[in-house]
Amino acid sequence: MHCVHIHIHETLNPEALATVRAELMAVRGVDDVELSLREPHDLLVEYDPRRAHPMEFMDRLERRGIHPDVTAC
Repeated sequence: MHCVHIHIHETLNPEALATVRAELMAVRGVDDVELSLREPHDLLVEYDPRRAHPMEFMDRLERRGIHPDVTAC
């Protein structure tokens, strides 16, 4: 299992964060997406590197108009 920490530049409300989480959870190979209401700009995505790649997560977020950065792998 691998994790990637993603920082989102936009401020998203809880509903928008839940939508982002659901979209990333739908990616084949993603096992969990952790959100924090205390740190609403940060996501932690746990994934199987044989089935998913962080660039796919970034592409999905960017297609939604969100500006993400990977801060740690």
